[in-house]
Amino acid sequence: MGALPPDKAGVGSAINDTTRELGGTLGVAIVGSVFASMYSSRLAADPVIAALPDELGATMERSMAAAQQVVAELSAGSIPSVRDAVDSAFLDGLQVGSLVCAGIALGAAAVVAVLLPAREDLTAASSPPREGELATKDGLTS
Repeated sequence: MGALPPDKAGVGSAINDTTRELGGTLGVAIVGSVFASMYSSRLAADPVIAALPDELGATMERSMAAAQQVVAELSAGSIPSVRDAVDSAFLDGLQVGSLVCAGIALGAAAVVAVLLPAREDLTAASSPPREGELATKDGLTS
């Protein structure tokens, strides 16, 4: 916003808000998809979950909340190992989702560092003219 002239501040603000909303929406969709994919694949590959009936495993793969409901209905002897498998799959999905976020943030920072123009030094243009100099309409001295 600081690089824009004051008469373009409204347009710049609108573009800034639009890109923020779009980025947030896409971020939730992308990271949520990565997380869900990792969670369900890790759960499906776990031997403890594979030993359960197919319908219970499929229910647990849908969401963490569904998995916790299934765990609550299991026999007391199998709860710790199944809960550990669910927690491990959740944390693996969370870790990969976080790494995707970090990668996107680093990539965006690199693009901004390369493409964003440098700011002009506005202090020279805003200082009053020295004695013997004439101020022009745009604030520059001659």
